[in-house]
Amino acid sequence: MRIVRIHGADPEVYTTIGPFAMDHDVIRKREHLPIITKPTYTWHVLMEGQKVKAFVGVEEIISYTKLQAFFVLEATKTECRTLIKEVVEKFKRTNSPKLTAAVLKEYEELFVKEKFEVTRYRKNWTELTFFRYEES
Repeated sequence: MRIVRIHGADPEVYTTIGPFAMDHDVIRKREHLPIITKPTYTWHVLMEGQKVKAFVGVEEIISYTKLQAFFVLEATKTECRTLIKEVVEKFKRTNSPKLTAAVLKEYEELFVKEKFEVTRYRKNWTELTFFRYEES
């Protein structure tokens, strides 16, 4: 298992993530929310060999960092936590004060275990935030 990082404007995004953006099962599970990419994204893709197991886009916004399109295909909970941990570790090396995510409720537990705080519940989604606290 390895985690590959792909810049949001790299053509590799379209060959790696693109097929899932057009997959009807993925679209339905995401409640018809599109998977998009931008130059401000960095995709973190959990892979085993050439097989994509999970992915998430990390978008650097002016005042914070936002996780986009977290999606699990065949990854275990442990593998998902490894992906989330890597994203958090990378975030900690930035100056951004917070890292936000909106994930399907079934994945909420994974983020809470990595110190994300629930900030809002929606019908099938949970909004979470990882805050950067000053250590005393």
